[in-house]
Amino acid sequence: MRKLPILLLAALLTLCSCSKSYQELVNEKVEQYKKEGKIILNKSDDPTGKEHYIVFADAKQQSIGVDTLGEEALVIKLADVKEQEIGLSDAQGSDTFSIYSTKSEPKATSIHVVDSTTFKDIGYNNEEEMTVECYKDKYILMTSNKDDYVRNKIFFFKQPSVIFNSFDNKIEKADNGDLNITIKSSEMFGMTMLDQEYVQAIFHVTLNSDGFIKKQDDNVNFGGIMIPTSAYGNEEQMEPYLNRIENDRESNYDRALEKENEFLEEWLVSHPEYRNLTFCEQITICHQETGFNFDINGKACRDAGQW
Repeated sequence: MRKLPILLLAALLTLCSCSKSYQELVNEKVEQYKKEGKIILNKSDDPTGKEHYIVFADAKQQSIGVDTLGEEALVIKLADVKEQEIGLSDAQGSDTFSIYSTKSEPKATSIHVVDSTTFKDIGYNNEEEMTVECYKDKYILMTSNKDDYVRNKIFFFKQPSVIFNSFDNKIEKADNGDLNITIKSSEMFGMTMLDQEYVQAIFHVTLNSDGFIKKQDDNVNFGGIMIPTSAYGNEEQMEPYLNRIENDRESNYDRALEKENEFLEEWLVSHPEYRNLTFCEQITICHQETGFNFDINGKACRDAGQW
């Protein structure tokens, strides 16, 4: 075997003894950031060196940074970040389908860095703590369960100008970092007998770890009526689906009203002494004694100021 020149061999040995693994460089950089007062949100722990990153925050500067040990670290000041609501387009409007709400404009984020596990959402009149989960160097998932409502905010580093705000939607994180989101949205429909009533819509979408849509449903489920996403924004295509929703609500109304009237009649058979009272007086006493909710008749009596 041909021998390497002595000077070249010495140079290679020196280079090998001085070189450091990516993991060693990560650990050194982490210590440096800590000395600078940075908060470490996440770091790679990969001896193979395939992944090498540090995600840090600065409570004084209110900023978040990502260092992949390559070019200069990406630093995002929260004061420059907007929030975008995750919510379905209005089925009765003229907008094409989107999972990003068209009902509200993006607004400046109210998120503030506290420590490695907690951020604060500081609103007009309240402060709300949000637990923080950082997935690799991809995103930060913030969660709050205040008042029995789940609020999530997601900050993807590939989209550093926006935080996605999700209210009372179910979010499940897959092992590969994908986020499976069940979006619940309510829309008010007008009905002759019920005035107006909210109908809940359900939709499923999967975002990849960079925050881009990986897959999504082809239809939005409006209380069992499936509206194709392709029909949104087209009044002619939407009309039959909206009519079905209206007709379905009317049918539900008729069934619910019949159930209320039957319950009251059965109760009056056992309580004939209340037959001479007014209808609203009858359902008031029946409700007090049985706990039965007269949603439709009760609304009518309340509107008339008799319940």
